[in-house]
Amino acid sequence: MTENIATTIVETVAANENVEPTDLPPLHYSIDTDALARVVETGATRVEFEYVRYTVVVSNTEITVQ
Repeated sequence: MTENIATTIVETVAANENVEPTDLPPLHYSIDTDALARVVETGATRVEFEYVRYTVVVSNTEITVQ
């Protein structure tokens, strides 16, 4: 997947919000980012959580922000 999943998520949400990534709250306020990376690395089929006002869905092949 990506080198740093947390960075990719924050950058994707920031782009949707048309703001700088640093304008958003830290991702770790919504999810344990270390645990997320470990789960994705182990091949989890899907992880879903809320960040800002989006539902973030992470699979072992893609990240979507709804």
